[in-house]
Amino acid sequence: MENLEKMASLIGDMFYKVFDLIWTLTIPGTDIRIIIFPLIMLVINLVIGGILGIHIERPKVGFRKKYRKSVADWGVNK
Repeated sequence: MENLEKMASLIGDMFYKVFDLIWTLTIPGTDIRIIIFPLIMLVINLVIGGILGIHIERPKVGFRKKYRKSVADWGVNK
């Protein structure tokens, strides 16, 4: 159990150090963090995907029934 606690602590410290390193990266000469640009693009993509996803039509159920019926008829007619 002690090994599990040590491993969890080590993994937590690694994640914290990596996140802290990424968060502190800035554009030289400015105080703008580099991580802000990917976050903004992620939000924009989610909004556009949500807008486009609203207008996607589901396939018509009648078409599926018609298709299954016609495929079933293929074996009968031969």
